[in-house]
Amino acid sequence: MATEEHFEAPQPLTELPFAPLTKSHIIHCSYHNWYPKYRAISPKARLIPLTRPFLDYLRADGIVIPPDEDDPRRDWSDSDSGIFSASDTAGEEDDDEEEDPSAEWRNVHRAIKNTIAELGGKVVPKLNWSAPKDATWIAATNSMECRLPSDIYLLLKSSDFVTHDLEHAYDDCIEDVSPDDDTPKQIADIPYHLVLRKFFQMNPSVEFRCFVRNRKLIALCQRDLNHFDFLFRMQDKLRHVIHNFFDDRLKHTFPDD
Repeated sequence: MATEEHFEAPQPLTELPFAPLTKSHIIHCSYHNWYPKYRAISPKARLIPLTRPFLDYLRADGIVIPPDEDDPRRDWSDSDSGIFSASDTAGEEDDDEEEDPSAEWRNVHRAIKNTIAELGGKVVPKLNWSAPKDATWIAATNSMECRLPSDIYLLLKSSDFVTHDLEHAYDDCIEDVSPDDDTPKQIADIPYHLVLRKFFQMNPSVEFRCFVRNRKLIALCQRDLNHFDFLFRMQDKLRHVIHNFFDDRLKHTFPDD
């Protein structure tokens, strides 16, 4: 006679199976924190510390682009777009002074212009964690390629990803058990930087996202969602190259497990 077996239903999780994120984890992943250590194996870039007035400009509603004498489009405006250059209001009343939102962060504006020139005239911008890739629809090139400071400002101010960096960097984090004096306690204390990377064409088919736990590479996946048939023939070689790179360069040098 068959006996009836009883199985207990699995109990719902009451806590995450891995440690929650702390503020120090977030800061360790900030570009300004890791780039000095991994500069030799990273694309060429420059970091510009951002002042409080510039951050206020990014957070402000509306998009007002500072005038730029090098911009051949400076005399162009579209009254229906909701995007204005500082010269759009000039001439309406001769007695009115021209509004220039960069007046309070002139040093940042100048540093951006000089860095674009230093990196060959074309750059890709990002903040500490995120690039404004969700805002390429508003760019003339439909990409993150920027040749003028105004191109950068337009992308940054149109990006929800950048807004998340500015307003929600510590969302869902817990306090560190052993606080590090170097870890900013509040978002207002985070040392924000504008990262300008030298522009070059990347092959999206060979960009990979890696997952690490306890200093062990546990998974790899394509970053681009398109199908690339030739990758299946290369998977063993790619796995070997990525594993070796991780073991040699990252495994024991990144501050977190």
